[in-house]
Amino acid sequence: MNTPLREQHPVTQLFLLIGLCLGVGLLGRALLYYVAPALTGHSLDAIDLESAPPRSLLPLYWLSQGLLHLFIFVLPSLIFLYYYDYNGGKSPVSNLLGVPAAVYWATPLLAAGLLPLAYSLHQWNQSLHLPAALADWEEDWRATELQTERVIEAFLSAPGILALLFNIVILVVLPALGEELIFRGIVQRVFIRWVASPHAAIWISGAIFSAIHMQWLGFFPRWLLGVELGYIAWFTGSLWPAVLSHATHNALSILISKSTDLQESSANGSEALDFPLLCVVGGLALAAAAAAVLYKQQKKSNVKFNND
Repeated sequence: MNTPLREQHPVTQLFLLIGLCLGVGLLGRALLYYVAPALTGHSLDAIDLESAPPRSLLPLYWLSQGLLHLFIFVLPSLIFLYYYDYNGGKSPVSNLLGVPAAVYWATPLLAAGLLPLAYSLHQWNQSLHLPAALADWEEDWRATELQTERVIEAFLSAPGILALLFNIVILVVLPALGEELIFRGIVQRVFIRWVASPHAAIWISGAIFSAIHMQWLGFFPRWLLGVELGYIAWFTGSLWPAVLSHATHNALSILISKSTDLQESSANGSEALDFPLLCVVGGLALAAAAAAVLYKQQKKSNVKFNND
């Protein structure tokens, strides 16, 4: 049985989602304005978008990123999904225990296997240049992405268990949960109903997922990630394996950042590691084996992601 929201045209649904994200996001910004001084001792004016945050301001940056991600991604998507699915039968968001255990160990392996390819794509993506007429845009993009790297490096350099817990929540868990709720839980489902082709919907929503990050020098590897997560969600009939795979990707990327000297390579204009071809091929073999497990599980259950 369709809900009133589900009966709307897909374009209307997407605009409603955007409006909900903006509206709830503004509430989160207003809340942050009042709670930041009380919890961190610093106002939002202390955030400098053009330099790396000093250690004394890290609590403010953690709070800002975490709260805004919660209000821009997680809460709006939960509100939207409540009205989209509340009488529409079993939702992929609620389908946690119905997924075979094999899926939950295969999806992290899939994420790990594709990571060398993603880094190689990132290196190639970084080498691309816009036409000379758009050189100023490219310079701004590189400066913005370098600033993002500086913030993450500052987060990862903070010592102590509490800092580690903050980083796990802010850099691993919240992005995986919020972005999967939005892009695989809503956007991909809307496009599946709209274009009537799950494969097209997965690639389109993956491109939107990458573009929304506004980090064009990493567009293609993030598109690959979005497509991977889209197929995981569609094949398993549940959002949670995709959340797990996304979190695994984030965690492994952070571990690589911690174990290698990325700051020097970033100064040279690329944060991508040069994985040997053998690592890329081995990773693809691991990913193929994990994908085969997912495919077999899908064939057994004969459930696709919200073909409703």
